Amino acid sequence: MIKNYYNYFNLHIYTMSPRMNFGNQDYEFNLQQQEPESEDEDYDENDDFDEDDESVDEYLPADSGKCYLALCELYNGKIHGSNNYFVNSQYLVIQRFSGNEILSQMLNGIAKQYSQIYRRLAQQSNISHSIVRNYKNIIAREDYISPQIVKCSYLPDGECVAVIKTMWIKLIQRRWRSVFNERQRIIGERSRISSIFYREVKGTWPAGLNALPSIHGMLSHLSPTSITFMS
Repeated sequence: MIKNYYNYFNLHIYTMSPRMNFGNQDYEFNLQQQEPESEDEDYDENDDFDEDDESVDEYLPADSGKCYLALCELYNGKIHGSNNYFVNSQYLVIQRFSGNEILSQMLNGIAKQYSQIYRRLAQQSNISHSIVRNYKNIIAREDYISPQIVKCSYLPDGECVAVIKTMWIKLIQRRWRSVFNERQRIIGERSRISSIFYREVKGTWPAGLNALPSIHGMLSHLSPTSITFMS
């Protein structure tokens, strides 16, 4: 039987879901116990937190209308202890971050530890998912557990699940780079003496230079079938 990895890594304190137990499965691993690193005797863990910071609210229910920075993982009944139909295709929220509490060292540390667990799981021949066919390939990726922009909601049994919005940020960034380059090209062409003279005579810019693309409507060419999900 697998060791309880949430106890091994002390990750159970970070989870946003009531059912997160790596101990309820039959996958076998041989992990070497690692000696804890020595800590500075003068270090006080309370120094990392501001008692007056009201933005630290990861233990309060998430607002379904807000976006959060969070770490997420695909629900898997073989890992999380139940094969609930309603949650089986969802992303569970491991940890939600907000405001000044976004500490890159802590965030990356949690993500790295989870990724190490999942990469070891991916090495097992009997790891699978009841819905996701390429589940093993997904969890083996280096960036499987990585910061995502999400909206959170709660299922009837209390699981905090995420709708990942990072994809749209990537799409907007990629499209805007294309739009920006086109704007620069058109502005450069309009700056030519021949273009300026043409506009003074004709009242319009030369062909191909009249419309200056902008951020408005730059995603209008997308259709549901043309979107590649990059979560």
